[in-house]
Amino acid sequence: MRVTGRPIVGATGGRPPPGGDNVWLAAPTLSSRRSVRLKGFDYTSAGAYFVTLITDQRRCLFGDILQDRLVPSEAGAIVQREWIATSRIRKEIELGPFVLMPNHLHAIVEINRTDDQVEDAVSSWVSPAGPRKASLGSLVAGFKAATTKMCRNNGWLAPEASLWQRNYFEHVVRNEDDYASIAQYITDNPRRWLEDNERPTLT
Repeated sequence: MRVTGRPIVGATGGRPPPGGDNVWLAAPTLSSRRSVRLKGFDYTSAGAYFVTLITDQRRCLFGDILQDRLVPSEAGAIVQREWIATSRIRKEIELGPFVLMPNHLHAIVEINRTDDQVEDAVSSWVSPAGPRKASLGSLVAGFKAATTKMCRNNGWLAPEASLWQRNYFEHVVRNEDDYASIAQYITDNPRRWLEDNERPTLT
């Protein structure tokens, strides 16, 4: 199933917003290390997926929300840049709306590939226990590894520290209404930061 062609108000679709604002887009906040993978579903198949990645211990490393927009830290700027680069590195990937928040990333990702790419993805594995090549799992694993390495190399993360939680949340976008609902959440996410379940509780 492919869900495309529906304009989303306020969404950048992976392009920097006009005027250089660092306002990006997001998706529902869900508890850490939760997975809702459909049993038997092939996550290399073409379609739209909603993903949420959360920082280790929910640390706010990527910036602050000011006037309903993210003002990114240096680490946040790297994470934004690397996410945008994903579609250039992985030809089968098309980025939908996304947002980087102080301690998590929400995004819609579309996987589009030819029959030859599907055959290659099904027959190729990163490791016996790892994600398939050109799958949603391999995309997330590669992105996490690249951003973690960059943050460590720049001294924003201790060599032994983790940038991201081990798991991530994903949801198969069922249809255009589902896509629109998620994209609207994305648009609203920065202004709802004070209500966000992923926002650390101050004690």
